[in-house]
Order: sequence, then structure tokens, then C-alpha cells
Amino acid sequence: MNLLKRTVWIAAFLALLAFGLIPNLQAQMASPFGTQPSEEKKKEPDLGFSPAVPGGHLFGPDEEILPPEGETPTQEPIPTPLPPASSEPFSPEVTTPWDPFATQPQPQPEPQPEPQPEPQPFFGQPEIETAEPETHSTEPEPTVTFEKKMVLIPPIASDIPLSADDFRDPFFLIRNKRESSQEVLKPGTTLDGIRFNSYAENNGFIENFYRDSNFRLRDVFGRIDLVNIEGGCLNCHRGIEEISENHRFDCTTCHKGNERGQTPEQAHTGMIPNPSSLEHAPNACGKCHAEQVEQVTKSIMANPRGLVETTRYAWGHSPFNDSKGGGKEPKPWTFEDTGHRADDFLKKKCMRCHVQSPAPHRAGDYRATGCAACHMIYTNDGLTLSRDRAIQKVQKEDIRKKGSRFAYRYGSTPLENQRGYPLVHKFTVAVPSVQCEHCHNNNGVGNEFEGLFGKPARPKTSHADVLADQPVLHGRQHEFLIPDIHREKGMHCIDCHGADDLKADAMTNPTMHSAVTIRCQTCHGVHHKPPEGYKLVEADEKAQKLLKSNQLNPNLMTKIEMGDVVMLDGQGNPLPHIKQEDGKWVLFSKVTGKKHVIPILDNLKSIPLAHRITDHLTQVECAACHARWSANEWGLHAIREPQLEAGKWNEWNFADPVLQQRFTTPDFKTGKNEEPKKNTTDPGMLDWTQARQTPKGIEGPWKQGVWVNLITESGWGEPMLGTNQRGRVVVVQPRYQYFITDLMQKGGQRNQAEVPITTDGKPGLVWTPHTPHTIRSTARQCESCHQNSAATGLGEPELHKVEDADRFMQELKSNNRVLPEFQIKQTVTPNGRPLQTVVPDANFLGKKLIDSLNRMTDRYRGWYYTDLKSRGLGRLLVREVFPFDSRHELNEKKFGQPAGDEDLVLYYDLNENRVKSEERMQPPEDLQTPPPGPGPEAVEDVTPPAESHPIFPFGSEPTPELAPEPEPNPLRVIPPPIE
Repeated sequence: MNLLKRTVWIAAFLALLAFGLIPNLQAQMASPFGTQPSEEKKKEPDLGFSPAVPGGHLFGPDEEILPPEGETPTQEPIPTPLPPASSEPFSPEVTTPWDPFATQPQPQPEPQPEPQPEPQPFFGQPEIETAEPETHSTEPEPTVTFEKKMVLIPPIASDIPLSADDFRDPFFLIRNKRESSQEVLKPGTTLDGIRFNSYAENNGFIENFYRDSNFRLRDVFGRIDLVNIEGGCLNCHRGIEEISENHRFDCTTCHKGNERGQTPEQAHTGMIPNPSSLEHAPNACGKCHAEQVEQVTKSIMANPRGLVETTRYAWGHSPFNDSKGGGKEPKPWTFEDTGHRADDFLKKKCMRCHVQSPAPHRAGDYRATGCAACHMIYTNDGLTLSRDRAIQKVQKEDIRKKGSRFAYRYGSTPLENQRGYPLVHKFTVAVPSVQCEHCHNNNGVGNEFEGLFGKPARPKTSHADVLADQPVLHGRQHEFLIPDIHREKGMHCIDCHGADDLKADAMTNPTMHSAVTIRCQTCHGVHHKPPEGYKLVEADEKAQKLLKSNQLNPNLMTKIEMGDVVMLDGQGNPLPHIKQEDGKWVLFSKVTGKKHVIPILDNLKSIPLAHRITDHLTQVECAACHARWSANEWGLHAIREPQLEAGKWNEWNFADPVLQQRFTTPDFKTGKNEEPKKNTTDPGMLDWTQARQTPKGIEGPWKQGVWVNLITESGWGEPMLGTNQRGRVVVVQPRYQYFITDLMQKGGQRNQAEVPITTDGKPGLVWTPHTPHTIRSTARQCESCHQNSAATGLGEPELHKVEDADRFMQELKSNNRVLPEFQIKQTVTPNGRPLQTVVPDANFLGKKLIDSLNRMTDRYRGWYYTDLKSRGLGRLLVREVFPFDSRHELNEKKFGQPAGDEDLVLYYDLNENRVKSEERMQPPEDLQTPPPGPGPEAVEDVTPPAESHPIFPFGSEPTPELAPEPEPNPLRVIPPPIE
């Protein structure tokens, strides 16, 4: 019988072999995907630049670059554009780096032929540069591709809970949810010879995250044409791009200068580097765009009125927004130095983030001024892909000398670094978010949108050589948190904020918050009402104007047509990139052209639990709940000293560009060859209101006196609440919470850590309403607002708090001091009296609302239980001890408290004007942690008794509409109050 079976199997095998099936099976086994490998070359993954051509690609394969009419293409080598800067030597070999965000297996690239020896890459060891050929050609450049893609957040597994804590650093993303971290660990040795393990891709990941620009070149600029003509400016700037199809002028029409000059000095005589700067814009851009130039001049983007007047108000210098101008047409507000110390502080610390102010030359801050501050795109590293050979030569030499622009060693000299250059020499209206974030950072909406939290100034913990290689953005390191859902989906700032928000008149809007008109309800609607629409018809001039403006954006040219229904905002203005399509509202990104289907609340099959509470929809702004975190910096110490004491401050990691420059190069103002004099006056700090950008750095007048800023406390996990001008609950921020120490004050007593008094007799601890750009579809937990005294403004419950507002103000006005029991986060007393100040168009929470949020009512208990039960977490209400907590207490008792920075306390010594540190004092015995509870082996799960009817665990049944469905085995346990 066995012999018969063997005979049958052998016959079958021979039959398969004869029909050629075995080779096919072998080929499938050899292929990693179970298919026969094709002879065609596999498509290589997009690495952001072409690995086969040093310098990368610029134009898409479907984008033809044409020479001017009448020109004949010729063959001649041309300078190649530069790839993005990197801390590693650039290699033209094909490599496929491990992608921590990949959700599908990535095919391995095919072996590539050896790269050609030329052109020589400029990273790594410097090479001897040969002279460039003198001959010129009108040959068009080859068509190639360059793409910058966004960093994708990995998909969230349904069985893994995720919160903002998981994104506090990049290691969560590097590990990519792998249980073992050994694969990403790299052994190393400290400077002292101590062995350790670190994440191998730490710095590389951070730098790539900082470098990412979240857009593709062809999406932002569309077709890019080169100016291929001979003579004049093109003798040196050969390869430069055409600024715009509508601006085909001679170079000197806008930039002036002498196109017949024989040397760079002669050619640049009288040249205007940036004609769109507001001092030149009326005579340049204003010839055709006078209305836009005037609007920009009056806007909050160019006019720092809100910043100046809020600071002056907080420092007791002037009333809040008092100057309104006279007549029907008030003159544009301008900054005039009044000689007050508040103005000295503003000029040296704050006045460098408006479109007419120059920006430091460091990663994240590169930009132009005037109209070009928005419409001429810079990347975070300030490197250009322009084929202008003059700019490429300067840029190449700078990278050879200094390496990566993201390294701290480069970013710590922002006043002497060479200027950055726009990505290409071309205007665009498709402005990506990275351009907005060159100004909107510093733990504001830009950082939040990207999921970055800037670390505050603290004493340095790394060796200078180690810190020099650390990647920084805007001069500081960051914590990595969860980004905004709109950023994750690939949207950009201008996809929500249109011209009405960006160019709002500074004369009628006291703050930036009041100027914003877009709201969540504009696109998502409400449960009983969808967004409003507006049909475009031929006879409507508004519709014709809207479609004409869309033609300027390469991503909207063909997306919206006559007859479409577009969305209206809250003011009745049509949104030119959102339309109805197949019964849905879709948004076309102005930057990427990507189509986004907008979730509409009115289309939801079931209303979310939190939305069933009427007060949430009528009294609370959406962002107050849906913001996952909010960047906060409490207590800004502003210290003015007559000279910079290096011994006291040089070991701090300040992000201020002037302080970084002075600590890195102490001889920056005196000159390297000059001997320091004993009685030499300290140069002070740069006046940013008169600073100007030059190719080799930032120049301008320096004024005596040095301002040092210290943040008392920073954090992101405690959004605090107030109300806005609409009377709705919003998040508030302590943006102007000043403690002033002025060692240069003339006459009278020099107060230290002084809280100023405003002109209307309030504390100069000013808060502003804030909309955190950290929106997620899942709202925060109920207890982030309810039963949270810190969120409502009463301060931390474990600490002392001020009970008497009158006593607090009396001590403040008579002694310039706050009471010892005052907390920096306490904004009101328990009876609702304010202890700090909020800008006039907003308020802190009132006593009635505070009591409502902090009171444990049966109604809240019912909702809270229902919420936990809907998420399968009902047992949290009856479980008092967790095994993990018990194990942690036993380990602490066995091994002792961990030693580290958390055992040190930084405090400001008023007498010595120094920040000191000491070990944390132990609390009294009666306040110390009680003995640990039972170990994990003694903790038993509670077994619910069998019951025939449900009993609500809080002792009182909810109302019928709130009653939860009965559980199979309900608990007859009454839990303690929820803390």
C-alpha cells in the first residue's frame, strides 16, 4: 500500500515538472512578494531629492521648462542646485532609510550602477573649486523632480491608548510601537568615559523633523521658468527663475542698480535687494497693487500695535489700546519710543516678528520683509534650490565652512551668519505653513500646530561639545507632542485663515485673537444646522472676482467653476476653496491641492455624549475641549542689567538671538583684535526697530542695557480657562505676566521682581484668550475642566492660595510684592475676585461658573459615569488601588527616591540678583507620604455580587434620559469622591 502511494506521488511530481510548473513555483518562492519578478526597473521610493543626481531635482517630469521665444537650446553643463543641508556627508548612492512611519512593507530598491564621479558633492571634506566657464548658453534646464513631504504620524492601533504624553519626545515615533527598543539603541561613551545606550536615530530624526516643509515644489509654484537671456545681470545670475508670469520686467525695473556695471560693486550701486520691503513697496509693488500695499501697512501683520500696547498696559505705562486716531480716517498707528523702560524692553526683545522687521539668521527664522515675508518662500534651513549660480556659489561655501544649519553651533551665532535665500526666485499665493511659522513660533500657534513645545531657558545640562551638535529650531530645543489633526491630514494655515484674518486692520482689532473670524462651526456646522452655501453665477461680480483670484493659485485653477456652490464664513464671505460635491462639503488645500472631505456635525448618525449637554454647545468654544494641550509659560522675569555678566548667565540655554550671539562670541562688538579695556561700556543689545539685514549678518544700532528673560514655570498639560468677547469659555494664556527687576532705574528704590500696576489699578499680570492649535477629534477628559481647581483659576489644591483680594492688592501696591501664599496659576479668589488681569475683551471665569465646574453634583456624576462606561472604563470609579502604584511604592521604599534634576529647586535670590539652586526641602513629618499599601500580590480584584436589578454606584439614580443601560453584574460599591 505504501509502495502504491509513493508511485502516485512520484508520477504527479514528474507531471508537474513536465508542464513547467515547478520553475514557476520556485520563482514565486524566490520573490519576496510571492510573484514573479519583473524585468522592468522597480519604482524607487521618493527620498525628497534624487539620489542619482547630486544636488537633487527641481521640476516635475510633466513640467516643461522652456527658453524664451526665439532661443535655440544648446548643450552645456549647468550648475546643479543644492540638496537640503545635512549633518551627514551627502552621498549620491541609492539608499532606502528605515521609515518609522511606514504602514506597508517597503520594497527594497534594485542595485544601481556606480555614480559618475562628477559633479562633486559639496558635503564632507572641502574640495578644490575650479573656475567656472566664461561662456554662456540659452539652453533650458533639464526637467527633474523635487518634493518635500510631510512627516506622517503613525496610525494608532485600536488596542493601544494614546495621549499627548506619548509624543513628549521623538523616541516614541522612532520606536514605532515596537515592544523592544534594542533595534534602535546605539552604544556610546560620554566625554568622561561612561558607557551608555542612546537612540541611534535621535538627532537625525529631530533634524529631519525640523527640516520638513510639508509641501511639494510644483504644488506651491506650479510651472517654473528660467530667465535664459544674455548679458547684464545675467552675466553673474545665470540660471535665476522668472519671478512671475505677470512680472516679466527687467531686473533693474524693481531692483534698480546698474546692469552695465563691470564689477559686482558697480552693478550693485543703488540696488534695492528687496523692492517689496514696506519702505520701497509703495514705489515698486504699489504701482500696480496700491490697495494691497496700503492694507498690509495697516494690518496686524505689519503693525505691532496690539503687542506694544498690551505690554505698555501691563507695565503701567499707558491704558490698553487708548490711541484710536482722529477723524474718520485715522492715520496708521506707528511705534514711537517714549523713553519708558517698557519701550526699551520692546525694542530689544519683542519687535522682530513683524513683516517689516529683519529675522535672525538661524534655522526656522529665515525670511524676507514686506510683501516677500509671506509670498517669497523660505525653508527652515534658509537654503535655496535656485539655479542662480551666484547664489549657489555663496551658499555652497557657507555650508562647507559651517555644516548643518540646524546644529546649535550654527544657530548660536544668528547675527553674524550669512543670510538665507528663498527656495526659488518666484512669488506664490500658495503660502505653506512653514512660512507662517518663521514668525508664529515661541510656544505659540505655530509650534502647537507642528506638535512642538519649546523648552524654557535653564542652566545647560550638556557639555558644550555635545550641545554644539544638537539640532535646534528658532534657537531652542523642543519636546515632541501630538500635532494638530489638520496638520496631520496635510492642511496648511491658509486653508483656514484667509485674507480677512491675515490682513485685519490693527486700528479696529485690539488683539490678534479678536481679529480672527474663522471658527470651527464655519466648516463643520452644528448638529441642527449645516454650513451655509453660495452659488456662483455668471451675473455676480463677486463670483467672477473669486474665480479670477483662484487663477493665481496653481492648486485652485481648475477646482472651482461657475455653477458650483461654495461655503460661506460667519461674515457671509465666500470661501473660494470649499465647495459642495456629491452632497458633501470638500476642501481643496490651497497649498497641496489635496481634496479633504469635511466631517459635518449635522450628518452624524448619533450625537456624541459631550454634545448632548446643552451648556457645552452654547457656552463653550470648541477648542476649549478639543485642544489636546496648550503651551504655557507662567511668570516672565524681565531683568535689566547695565552689562552682561558672563559668569552668571553664560551657562544658560537662552533662545534670545542677541544673548546667544554675545555668549558665543564675546568679542562680537569689540572686535577680535581689540584688547578689552577696563572702563569699556557694555554695548548692550540690538535695537530691532532699526535693525537691517545684510548678506553677512544683522546690523543696526546697539543700546546700553541688557534684558534677560526667565520663565518661572512652563508646561503644556494644564489648559486654563476664561471667557472671550463672545462670553464663551476659552483657553487663556499668561503671555504678559511680568516680574520686573530693573538695575538701571534712575532715582528712587530699585525694586526687584516687581509686579507693575496698570494705569487702571490692576496687577500687571496680564492674560489673553488663546485658541490652541492642537485640535483632535477626541476631546480631553471631563476632569481636565471639572473638579480641576487649577483649570478654573483657583490654583493647585495642594498649595496655599490667596483668599482675600483686597489684602493682596494692598500688599502689591505698598510693597511691590505678592503675598507668600500667592500661586502663579491662581487668577481669582474662591469668591470670584480677580488677582490677575485679563485683556479688556476677555475675562476670567466667574464665581457661579467656577462653583458649577468644581461642585460634585449628581448630574455631573451621572454624565461622568456614562462617559466612562461608554469607553469601557466604568471600573475606574470603584477601584482605589492599582497594582502598579503598589509596586512603585515598594520599589521606592527599597531603592530610595531617584536622584536627578527633579531634586533641585531653582529660585531667584532678590538680594544677590542671581538664580540659585538647592536640594528640595522635605515636607514635615505629618505631610510626608504615608507608608506604602499592600504589595501587588495582596491586591485582589473586586468580585461584584450578583444582583437582579441595577444600582447606580453614586447612590442616586440619574434622570431617565441620562440613565445608563444596566450592566450584567452591577456593583453595590459607593466610590470616594472623584479628585
